[in-house]
Order: sequence, then C-alpha cells, then structure tokens
Amino acid sequence: MTTSLGTEGVQRELHTVSRAEIRPQLPKSVVRTEIKELQVELQETLQTLQQDPVNLPDDEKMDEEKANMDELLKRGQELLQQTSEEEQREELQVMLLRLQSQYSAHRELKMRRFMQMEGPSSSHFEERTLEVSAQEMSAAGLSSSLSLTPSDYLLEINKVLLGMADNELLLNSSELSGGLYEDFPSQEDTLKVTAIHERQPDAIQEASHTEAAQIGDALAQLDAEWDRLNRMYSQRKGSFDRAVEEWGRFHCDLKEFSQWLTDAETLLSEGPDGQLDLESARQQQAELEDGLASHQAVLSGLNRTGKQIIGNLSSPDGSLLEDKLETVGQRWRAVQQRLSDRQRRLPGGDPALADLVRRREALAVWLEQAENAVASLPVSATDRNLKELKALAEEMDAQNEQLGWVNKHASQILASPRFEPSNQRAAFGKTAIHQSEVERGDQ
Repeated sequence: MTTSLGTEGVQRELHTVSRAEIRPQLPKSVVRTEIKELQVELQETLQTLQQDPVNLPDDEKMDEEKANMDELLKRGQELLQQTSEEEQREELQVMLLRLQSQYSAHRELKMRRFMQMEGPSSSHFEERTLEVSAQEMSAAGLSSSLSLTPSDYLLEINKVLLGMADNELLLNSSELSGGLYEDFPSQEDTLKVTAIHERQPDAIQEASHTEAAQIGDALAQLDAEWDRLNRMYSQRKGSFDRAVEEWGRFHCDLKEFSQWLTDAETLLSEGPDGQLDLESARQQQAELEDGLASHQAVLSGLNRTGKQIIGNLSSPDGSLLEDKLETVGQRWRAVQQRLSDRQRRLPGGDPALADLVRRREALAVWLEQAENAVASLPVSATDRNLKELKALAEEMDAQNEQLGWVNKHASQILASPRFEPSNQRAAFGKTAIHQSEVERGDQ
C-alpha cells in the first residue's frame, strides 16, 4: 500500500512500511493546469456528496466510492508536491481536507442508517467497527501541513492519540471478540498511523524549550501507543489465523465424512424392484459395519468441534452450520438403521447378533449425545445446567442396564464361529470407553 500523505512522510503500517511513488517533476504550466482540473473535479465530487441521499449502503457501490476517493486524494497529494505556489497549494489542501471530512461523514451516516435497519449483529456493522478512522487520521495529516506552530503540532499528535484510543476500543469490542471467523484480515490495511514524525523538525524550529519537551514526550507516547496497538492487532490476527486453520480442518473432515455417508447410502440402496441383492449385500455388510465403527469417533469429533465453531460465528452462519451438522447426524442414524435392518434380512443371519448390534447402536447414539452435552457445559454452571446434568445422570442409570446387557452377552455372541469378531469387539470396546468418559464428565 502507498501513503497519500506526502512523498517524504513515513507511514507506519502493521507489518509493512512503504513510501509513496514520486511522479517526475512536471513543468509549472502543466502542474498549474492539472491543479485547476483537479479542483473542478473535487468541487463536483463535493456537490455530489452533498446531494447524494443517504440510502442503505451497497457493498459494491461503497467500495467503488472509496476507490474513487482514494484516487482523488492520491492525485491531490502528488500535485501538492509538484507546485511551489503557496496560495495554490493551500487552496488545494483545503479542498482535499473538505473532501476527506465530508466523505467520512457521508459514509458514517450510511453505516448508522444501516445499523438502525439491520441491527448490530450484521456483518456490515462488524466491518464498520473494524475500520480505524483512516479518513480522520489522514485529515489530521492534511490539516497539520497548513500550520507548523508547536501548539498546532501538539494538537495533531493528540488527535492521533485519541484516534488510536478509539482503535483500541474497537479491537476490544464485543462485536469483534465474539466473531473469530469473520473476515478480519480484509480490513488490516486501515490500521495505520499518519506520517506525523516528518513534521517534527519544522515544528520545533519555532518551539520554546518547554514546547520542545512537550513535543518529545507526545511523540514518545505516540510511538508507545502505536507499538501496543500493533501488538493487540497481531494477537487478534493470530487468533483469526488459528480459527481459519481450525475451520479448514473441520471442513475437510466434514467433507470426507459426508462422502463416506454418501457411499454407504449407495451401497445400502436396493434394486429398482425393491429386492435385496443378497450376494452383494453379504459382501458389503462387513465392510459397512467396520466403517460404521471407525466413523463413530469421527462424528463425535465433528459435533464437538462444530459446537465450538458455532459459538464463534455470527447468528446466520452459526445456524447454517448447525443445520448442516443436524442433517449429517440424521443421515448417520439412517445408515445405522438400514444396516441393522439388512442384517436381519440376510439368510443365515444370527438373530442374537442382530439384536446385539441394534442395542449397541442405540447405546452408541445415546453416548454420543450425552458426551456432547457434558462437553458443552460451561465452567460456571447455572441452575439450568445443573438440572440438565441431573437429568443426564438419571438417564445414565437406565443406559447402564443396556450396557450391562451388552457386556454380558457380547462375548458369547461374538464367539460364534460364523462371525468374524475382531472389528465388532473393537466397536464394543469403544462403547465402553465412551461410557467411562461420560461418567467422568458427569462427576
């Protein structure tokens, strides 16, 4: 990014430091003509802003407006460096300052109007809170160039310090803290401080010893506050990056799990006439049972991670993800049921084994729900949380009877020579492990 506040000015920006491009020196007559043309364009833009009704903001239109403003201000700053006529220079500076201030006010009115219509949970509101008054800071830089008196210079430093204090409030706001997965980095270029150090030599020339000391202290405070703000931003940016990485892993796992469900649903589908292809069904049954056992832990992990992510998303996005997880859970339970039904339909199937599988699957579903309920309990539980925990403990007594039946009969059924028990034993072992985890969480 290039600065628009002087060719020699240093613009401090998060993680990057850059300088403005300097145009080749133009003949005075050309500069004079370009300034007049720009002044006409600036005046027309000011009139347009005054006449433009404050409608609800449109993202594309606002981006286009901002790009046009940035281009005008950049051209103005370049021409300021080219002209040596003080009167023309000051006149152009005043127009640039007016445009900057009026555009900032116009944009603010639009955002307030939108907030009144849509409420503070909107992503537009979050985008606005992420902006760090770049226009106001730039305006401070423009106005400081009109006067170099020590008092004015100190005033400009204090304006920037106040702006940085506002920025700190925005970074700590609940709107940002509650939305780790919002589009945070798209606004990082607005976190900057204006090039105020470049004006220090001129301001100190007319300063008394007391004023010079005050300027030195103010600049030291400015540097310290900027460093602190930069660290805060780095921490927020780091949190966002970690959240994006976690979201990427979750999305990949969810996609793979959904694909396994699709494949399982295809294998469980019957022929066009509703008849079961017995030979292929026998071959697929063991494969699907193994897959069901191995993917149980994957589903539990997706539900746990999904709940954490939903807590950090805005309401619309959180609801969408919640619906998606619910749909995946429904498909999973449907596959379990169809697999159990198929086991009973296969000739030569062991009824005792089918009953054992049915009981285990029902127990596994309950354990998953209970585990997620325990994991989602806050550290400081409310009365409502305690009631939910008590109800879970009471329900656990009934489920313990089911677990006792499964543990009692599983070894006998799995010992049948007609059945390869290795994978089912692993599945029943996982059920017992999940049960112990729920019991520890309940304590």
